[in-house]
Amino acid sequence: MSRLYDIDTPIDSSRGKNEFAQLAQSLLPLSRAAEFNQAAMEFGALQCIPASPDCPACPFTDRCLALAHKTVDKRPVKKAKKEVKPRWFNYLVIRSDHQTLLGQRTGRDIWQNLYEYPLVETDRAVDFTALKETEAFADLFEGTGEWILRRTVVLPKHVLSHRLIYPVFYEFDLQRFSDAMRSRYRIVPEQELDRFPVSRLIELYREKRSDLQRTIF
Repeated sequence: MSRLYDIDTPIDSSRGKNEFAQLAQSLLPLSRAAEFNQAAMEFGALQCIPASPDCPACPFTDRCLALAHKTVDKRPVKKAKKEVKPRWFNYLVIRSDHQTLLGQRTGRDIWQNLYEYPLVETDRAVDFTALKETEAFADLFEGTGEWILRRTVVLPKHVLSHRLIYPVFYEFDLQRFSDAMRSRYRIVPEQELDRFPVSRLIELYREKRSDLQRTIF
């Protein structure tokens, strides 16, 4: 139908789905609907195929507007796919006296209003040595006293519709929370973490952490 009527509305858009549904309905002979639908599917599978259709042998050459306008290879139109953007998330799971830190995501980004551990996002994969050198890390840990990196948990890449996230979770024990930590995050007793809604990625980390603990003990 896109070729026959030279329609440039993207077939995978809401507008396109509605437009083509109405067009198909207008062409449908109600007394022979099943035969018409089967013929349309056969015609699309054997004759008016996506690439290199056999236009000279087509029974609609005298009325195909795309053939007349030389747009056969441009029909049907599909929306451009969104670019899948890679992102590198370095989560800091910081504990002190059986408490940890959570922040709420705001703004027009993924997982809006959900909670997560302090996050340092980088523009590429970094090891812990490089992560410590970032301004965000240094600013957050200033004034904590001694701290220990207990464990690093690397999860598989996390795929969203137009984001590809590479997550690493760093688990810390420290003497006290810094002023920056107290001002920017909630201090949450570990037994109350389930009260806060989190993304599926955070859930996967917690599941992985539980598996690691069972393995150790």
